[in-house]
Amino acid sequence: DLKENARKLSFNREVFNNCLDSGKYSGKIEQEHKEAIALGGGKVPLLIVDGVVIADGALLPYKDFEDLMNDELVKKGEEPVIR
Repeated sequence: DLKENARKLSFNREVFNNCLDSGKYSGKIEQEHKEAIALGGGKVPLLIVDGVVIADGALLPYKDFEDLMNDELVKKGEEPVIR
């Protein structure tokens, strides 16, 4: 489905397909997959925000997501962007 989704999103199909077919990032993808499993992921999406792991991010209420993002931005000395 990746190639079809890339087409629907108007990606440069030749570049996308060549990259995908080459396996250029397969090692990185496998590494990140193993890391996600180690962090408690087993479902999609796994939400990780600056080390905060939310294994079932799709069920996170918007207000909780908003608070999480703003808290992490403030910790970094940034202004909250989600209000």
